[in-house]
Amino acid sequence: MNQFRIRYGPNEHTIGVDRNGVLTVFITSARRDRDGQPIDKCSLELAGLDSESGSHLKWAQYSLEPGDRIEVDVLADGEADPPEIVRKVDPEEEELRKKNYVRKMAAEFGWKLAEG
Repeated sequence: MNQFRIRYGPNEHTIGVDRNGVLTVFITSARRDRDGQPIDKCSLELAGLDSESGSHLKWAQYSLEPGDRIEVDVLADGEADPPEIVRKVDPEEEELRKKNYVRKMAAEFGWKLAEG
């Protein structure tokens, strides 16, 4: 199991997934939101996916400011902190989410869908 140790200010997290899965350390900077409205947002998110259980994992999320420092160490096997949030994906909800996304994109492109 690969793990990451992340230090941000006084905060330290060791994230890892015992089984097949994905770990992510996102640093995101956005000037506009999804609707195109101006924002000025910079954030750090520690998350992952347990592929075997289909669960989304989240350890932490922080707002970042200019001058902030983030350290990430790549670790081998060991003990990881438990995630703060574990969200199991409901297959029916996931299918509906995908269908709604396709409908939204079709409308955006002026396409007509034939549903059956």
